[in-house]
Amino acid sequence: MVGFVGVLAVILVAMHFGSLEKMVALVRSARPVWLLAALLVQAGTYISAAFVWRQALHRAGQPLPLRTLVPLGVAKVFTDQVLPSGGISGTMLVVRGLIRRHIPPEIAMAAMLVGLVSYDIAYLIVVLASAATLWLQHRMNLPLLIGVTIFVLVTVAVPASVLGLKRWGKRRPIAWVSKCLGVTALLRELTAAPTHLLRSPSPLLQTAALQLCIFVLDAFTLWLAFNAIGEVPPLWTVFVSFAIASMAATEGCG
Repeated sequence: MVGFVGVLAVILVAMHFGSLEKMVALVRSARPVWLLAALLVQAGTYISAAFVWRQALHRAGQPLPLRTLVPLGVAKVFTDQVLPSGGISGTMLVVRGLIRRHIPPEIAMAAMLVGLVSYDIAYLIVVLASAATLWLQHRMNLPLLIGVTIFVLVTVAVPASVLGLKRWGKRRPIAWVSKCLGVTALLRELTAAPTHLLRSPSPLLQTAALQLCIFVLDAFTLWLAFNAIGEVPPLWTVFVSFAIASMAATEGCG
């Protein structure tokens, strides 16, 4: 996955080299205080992502120190943005990172379920709040409404499918397909994962709030970047634009 992301980054840079030169020139003319503030706020997204896993692992009885989880938070946020997939790409990357850190596979999968469901809850809140804002501003149109509807259906379907695999993963048709795809061990770990974390509202609400912080901090970083170049749009406009753009990227790559 790291190799694939690296190749993708090289291709994107090559295709947008002129834009990259313009961006470098823009950064040079930007006000450094605002850029520093944007960097600090963006760092908060990685810490929030690490706290999501810290909370889930603590509830599961397998705590890890925050300094160990921050690199995984960086990897997750980066992967989710480069490969938009409703949180699955970054989540699975973190699961493998937890297993390498000697977390039992079934506990890592339980934390994955909490992370995935809380991510989708936060994502739904952000997109629906943005759509409601556009509606109140009389800027909602039919294509955007269709896009939001598709997003809601897909976002609900992703965790539902994962939970369905966990519940019925041992049945013969699913087991046969997983064997053909070479993911039998992964499916076995998923079906063995405890679900008590999902049945308890407290850890789910805490992690959903942390996931929501990631979206808010990302949008605030963008607003600070606008301040750095001397263009200051309303904060709500930046937040809504960021949320809808993220939704479109997720649907386009899904």
